Amino acid sequence: MVISPTAWIHPKVAIPDDLVVGHATIIGEGDGAAPPRLGSGVTIGAFCVIHWDSSIGSDVAIDHYCRVGVGVTVGQGTKVLYGSQLFNRCTIGRRCIVGGDVSERVVLEDDVTFMGSIAHSHRDPTADWDTTDEPSPIFRRGCVVGVDALIIGGVTIGEGAYIGAREIVRTDIPPQTVVYRGQWQSMSKWRGFLRSRLHRTPGGKEI
Repeated sequence: MVISPTAWIHPKVAIPDDLVVGHATIIGEGDGAAPPRLGSGVTIGAFCVIHWDSSIGSDVAIDHYCRVGVGVTVGQGTKVLYGSQLFNRCTIGRRCIVGGDVSERVVLEDDVTFMGSIAHSHRDPTADWDTTDEPSPIFRRGCVVGVDALIIGGVTIGEGAYIGAREIVRTDIPPQTVVYRGQWQSMSKWRGFLRSRLHRTPGGKEI
């Protein structure tokens, strides 16, 4: 266990023996039904905030300046990269790589790489910002979202799909589809150039 003396952990949090926490991090911000739950082998960097009712699985690594919101679930072996924010009630699967902010209620299934941005549709600007739940995207297993790609509204990104950097997506994307320069193509046409995360074991071996 390595916990910075400047970190603050709510007294109701069960602290695993091998927890690592960096400078000025808060675990148990706010209040709720239950304190954050932390698995074994969790590493949390400096200046992070972990809210109540959240659950962080074993072997999760959270980099500096990250936020884990109320009711967030982070699956085993996931990496949350520098400065990323996981907003309230989003669900992150196992072995994901998260390098962009994940909006409320969004679902990332297992083995997703997400480096983009998410926006709700906001079709009714008169709706209450804090209490209105608009549909949120679902990212199916093994899909990849490139840097600064923008996903808008309650769309579904299919298994093994690949969204290129800075693409804008407003509709469902089928499984094993590459979106690049506004065009859709089958992943099979990119064989030898792009690799899907679907066909790998947790250890990274091709199957």
